[in-house]
Formats: sequence, structure tokens, C-alpha cells
Amino acid sequence: MLSQHSITSNKSEKSKNLKKSNQFLWREVSRSELKDWSAKLELTSCSYRQFPFWVSAYEVQNYKSRFFYCGDEDKPIAFVAIIEVGTSPFRFGLIDRGPYFFAPEDVDTSSCLLSLTDLFRKLGYAFVRFTQGQESVFSEIRDLKGVEQIEPYPFCRDSRNSMLIEQKEDDAETISSFSETARKRIRRAIRFNYDISSTNTDADFEKAWQLFENLASKKGFELSPKPKIFWRELLKQGAANNFARLYLCSYQGELIAAQLHVRDGEICEAMLAALDLDILGENPSPAALMFFTGMRFGYEFGCGHFNIGGPGDPTRNNHLFDFKRKFKPTLHVAPEPFCLVLSPHRYRLWMNVVLRGWRAWRYRFGKSNKKTLTSPDASSTNEEVK
Repeated sequence: MLSQHSITSNKSEKSKNLKKSNQFLWREVSRSELKDWSAKLELTSCSYRQFPFWVSAYEVQNYKSRFFYCGDEDKPIAFVAIIEVGTSPFRFGLIDRGPYFFAPEDVDTSSCLLSLTDLFRKLGYAFVRFTQGQESVFSEIRDLKGVEQIEPYPFCRDSRNSMLIEQKEDDAETISSFSETARKRIRRAIRFNYDISSTNTDADFEKAWQLFENLASKKGFELSPKPKIFWRELLKQGAANNFARLYLCSYQGELIAAQLHVRDGEICEAMLAALDLDILGENPSPAALMFFTGMRFGYEFGCGHFNIGGPGDPTRNNHLFDFKRKFKPTLHVAPEPFCLVLSPHRYRLWMNVVLRGWRAWRYRFGKSNKKTLTSPDASSTNEEVK
């Protein structure tokens, strides 16, 4: 017969286990709460790729966005935004630069990640892809059972390369950190009195998009792996809280250049850029000034760095790389993504049949002769510059 002490001890142990289980329970965020969560994330180092404005924009491409948090809503442990792909049996989750832990050094991240894995199974995912966010969290993901370092879904990829420019406290100090060539270009554009403004209207977006497409067609490269409707939706959602901005540059009433920037609480990033070389003629290029304008806007919201995008292929005649390095950025290269395999059978079927078949088809029929980006005045997305 069990003693009263044993019964009490067992109850106490079960109570502790239940409390721990509830502590790491993941709860879904409702749509009405997303604005509040965006405000919380903005005060952290969380990447914009975990922000609702970015992830929700994928819904126009028939993806599904889902958001979860762990811990108490008033004092959360972690947050994760998931891009959900497909339906059963091929349902996957894509997590770019997440999950985000608010204070990873103060919590049991391993237990939290195990609980997240249980959530993935309940959601019916065959696998989940992670790209690097917080280094310590990414390292723990690597140690989860069933993890492989591989890209299982190349149709929706996070850029691994970034070139970060450190911002200074004031404009003059920031400009002085650039090369003499970049400083001269900015000063010449300022003296030319270009009209640079930010906008979010449908009409202005259409004008900018036409500029992006015209230059991409003229230069012979793909504008973006994402469609126009994605970028329009992204701008609509992000502009509401100054997470996304479209900059237009005009001279004497004619549109010369356009750039689309996004930001989180720490980094502002240039996503799309284009310049009409025919209208520009012999006038000084406003490209450097527009980048600088976006940098300082981001700095007002706490962005200490500006990501000017990937370097392209420096071994080629890459004028884009030459242009970017004049801002003296620091190159950062993220590791390959991790893939958490939850259903080995469905995962192998996807990788060996579906994905392999797509690659064979693409090699035979879908190879493009379009060039990669080679001009600093050409439209681009940071994601496609590898």
C-alpha cells in the first residue's frame, strides 16, 4: 500500500510536469491580435521575415500564414510565423529566421522547441524548413531529431547573403563612412534637386512597377521570383506601420527612379530598385541618394544597419557589386537551411519524386537565358542576388 507521503509526492510531480507542459504550450495568434504582436516584435531584434506584414503577403500566392506564441501573452517566451504550403499529404511549413525567442538565455529553449515540434505534427506537416534567425536557437534546431541541412523547398527561399552598412548617429557621420565616390554621387544628386518622396497609392505603385519591369526587360534578367501582387500586398500591409516604403524620384515631373524598402526594429533593407536610364541621360544618378534616404528613414525607427543586398557574382563583370561596395558594407553569409523531417515517407516521396521530377523538367525545358543582375541602376530583389 502506498503511503500518504508517496501519494502526495506523485501528485506534486504530476503538478510540476503539467505546469511545465503548459509553460511551453504554443497558442495561435488571432488576426485581430497581429497588430499588437507587430508592435512587440518591433522592439526586438526579430527579423522582418517573421513579421505579420511580410508573412501575410504570401497569401496572395495561395500560401497560408499562421502565427503562434509560447508562454503568456503579456510575457511571451517565443513567437513564430509560418508560411504553410500545400495540402495533405504534401503539407509543409516554412519558417524564415525564426522562431524568435525574446530572452533565449533565460528559458529552456530545448523544451520549447520540442513543444513546437509537437505542434508541427498536429498541423500535419511532412517537414518544416528553418532559415537562420538567432544563432543560439538555430544551433538547437540542428540538434533536434530528424533534422537535415538541406533546401527542401526552393520555390520560396530566404536570401543567405546580405551586405550590411552600419549607420551612425547623424547624416554627416554616416556619409563620411562611405567611399569618396559614393559621397560625391550623393552630393551631386542633392545639388540637382531631385524630388524624392514616399508613397503607397495604387497609381504610384503601378508607375514604379512599370519602371522595374521595363529595365528588367531591357537588361534581360528576371525582375523577381515573387509576382507583382505579392509586392503590392506587402507594401499595403507594411506601409500601415512604416514597415515598408516605396520611394519615387522625379525630375521636372518625370519619374526617373523607384525603390522599395522594408524594415524591422534593427535593419532596413532595399528590396527592389530601378532607374530609367533614357530619361536620366547625362544627369547625375539619384540611386545613391535614394539608398541614403531609405537608410536614414530606417534609422529614425531604430535601424542601426541597412542591408543593401547580396553581392551578386563578383567574379563576373558585376557593376552592381562595384556600386554596393562603395558604401563599405560588411558581407554576411547565412548557413544552409535546416529541414526538420516529421514524416520520413512523405518527405522522401517529395524529395525523390516530386522535387527531382521538377528539377529534371526545369533542366530540360525551363532553363532561362536571362542574365543575373549586372547594373547598379537595374531593378533587383535582394533574394535573387546570391
